[in-house]
Amino acid sequence: MKDKRKHFFVSGAVLIHGFNENQSQPFTGEIWSGIYQSIKEYFDNVDILGWVYTKPGIPEMPIPNLQRIHDNNFSGNDKLLFLYDSLDDYEDFYMYQNGQLTKQQGYYIYYE
Repeated sequence: MKDKRKHFFVSGAVLIHGFNENQSQPFTGEIWSGIYQSIKEYFDNVDILGWVYTKPGIPEMPIPNLQRIHDNNFSGNDKLLFLYDSLDDYEDFYMYQNGQLTKQQGYYIYYE
């Protein structure tokens, strides 16, 4: 039986300076330049798999503003959104399925 699940291995993260979710275009060209510069400095031969959004008290389901940001900057079926609520210590991964961001099951986070 062939395993049809997709496996993603995230090996690093870059802190985004100047991001403001309430701006009409929060991922500006300047922010993307900083992201690519950090990737070049700290990581070798990697692809951007998605993004992390963390905030105290965020809802479990992605709010429309976050979905718009994801659509505009991380489009595609294989792009991840990781939500982390630092107030309630809640976390989940989301990916597009059937045209909407859907909570994913079966993930593990390992810290080195």
